[in-house]
Amino acid sequence: MKVICAWCNQEIGDKWEQDAVSDFEVTHGICNSCKEYFFADRRRTLDKFLNRLGAPVLMVNQQGEVVLANTQALQFLGKELDSVVGFKGGEVMECAYAKLPEGCGNTKHCVACTIRNNVMETFTTGKSLRQVPAYLNRQNRSSIHKLVFLISTLFFADAASLRIYDLLYA
Repeated sequence: MKVICAWCNQEIGDKWEQDAVSDFEVTHGICNSCKEYFFADRRRTLDKFLNRLGAPVLMVNQQGEVVLANTQALQFLGKELDSVVGFKGGEVMECAYAKLPEGCGNTKHCVACTIRNNVMETFTTGKSLRQVPAYLNRQNRSSIHKLVFLISTLFFADAASLRIYDLLYA
């Protein structure tokens, strides 16, 4: 069983588990670098740590509202922090269905939304989800583009992180 840092995705090593089904199973921990960086100086802010991850990360509360976004997420979205904090994830990511009268999280399309469902599952179970294929029908001013990417979630006390990486195509 491979052990991977839940913070930076670096492979930490291997762990033998008697009940492991295969060598391809993965568990998570924290590498020494992240442990030192994140916990050595409690005055470091979470946003500085999220910026270190090198991938777009949104922190989302249980209502589906963004509470923090790192620099990479803001660049990916083409937005400033004040235009994402307090808004639902679908609104921030410009989901075409979030613009419907029912709003983000309340349309018939939201029931099948991989992004929303994974974030809510992380809140419900406390389990991290890794490299889940997802897509977003993103609407800009004149057209809808389908973005396909991988996402990971990680549970925190009052928020879940949504990491977006490996944009497969737009």
